Amino acid sequence: MRNVVVSLSVLALSSFAFTQAGSTEAVNKSANPEYSELHLRTLLGSIRCLDGEGRFEMTFSGTLLVSKMDGDLSITGAVKKEFDANDRVCYTGTGKLVADGKWRSIHWFGSDMKADWFGKGIVNISGEFARNPETGLLETGDYWYDKANEKQAFPNAALQPLPLPKYSSIERPDKAPEIRKR
Repeated sequence: MRNVVVSLSVLALSSFAFTQAGSTEAVNKSANPEYSELHLRTLLGSIRCLDGEGRFEMTFSGTLLVSKMDGDLSITGAVKKEFDANDRVCYTGTGKLVADGKWRSIHWFGSDMKADWFGKGIVNISGEFARNPETGLLETGDYWYDKANEKQAFPNAALQPLPLPKYSSIERPDKAPEIRKR
């Protein structure tokens, strides 16, 4: 009996040693009070995250450009590096991006995109109508902030900017706008 208890204790301790923060849900939400969550899903469209920071995870098919990344960047899957110069890296294919740090721009266009962002910045989104294979309906995609039951549709005829956190300095007159550094 004692051997079983010791074995279970060793197993439990070793599982803690190998646990990693592998997603935005595993990130310590109290680490930065200025950070918030944003979730994006579209079958066909484009996004551009500007002056962002935090943890950004995305699965995608298409073209991805990352500009001026300061932090950890991981690209996995069936992707090909097409360009790497001037603090810009461009990939094409199907894969997963995990960016942890600060960046000037993460720009994607293509299909089958799912992204989760815990941080701050701004993202411009645009979706195109595509048939959802599960429902058979034409959809542009969804986005929501902290609550999944408050989903909104991607715009299809224009580019829509989404601030993160949800309320920008325009909506909060007590906060002065930040000057963007080049």
